[in-house]
Amino acid sequence: MPFLIALIAAVTLTSPFGEATGSAIDDADGLLVEITVEYDSAAEAVIVRPYSDFQELAPTAMTPTPEGVWIAWVDLPTAQNWQIAFEAFDADGTTNLSEGTNLLSLGVDPIAIDNGPVEPLPSQPLIPDGSLWLIAAVVFAVIALVVLAFWVFSPDPAEGDEEEPGVEQGVDADD
Repeated sequence: MPFLIALIAAVTLTSPFGEATGSAIDDADGLLVEITVEYDSAAEAVIVRPYSDFQELAPTAMTPTPEGVWIAWVDLPTAQNWQIAFEAFDADGTTNLSEGTNLLSLGVDPIAIDNGPVEPLPSQPLIPDGSLWLIAAVVFAVIALVVLAFWVFSPDPAEGDEEEPGVEQGVDADD
């Protein structure tokens, strides 16, 4: 029965892209999805571009099969209904971008997808936890190098008291 649902839910994209399908592989940590797409002309590469209203994820390269179908396993950070687009790079340097579709339209089982819109991922902190000591050590090292350089390259105050040859100290030249 799931195969029949996937077969019915396949999307046919505009030319040169053909039928596209998807199926959930694993939803333990995010969502791992197998995505296939037919591409009518010879391409050097085809990539999958997952995106939402909030962000675009890194593209995933697809692998060609002898039947003219390209396949990829896309690891999504959340089990939500991500939008999917395909981009093909032809040998002559042209690129083709498909219209967008979503995982449910590709035939991914609705049980594997959380209902509701795709929410933004939490931002990563600027300074990872536990690395403040490392930043403090680097700042201390830079300060120590500056003090050392100042000490090494500063003029020696004792060198300024040397007498110049041929000039007596404390005696006026008019005397």
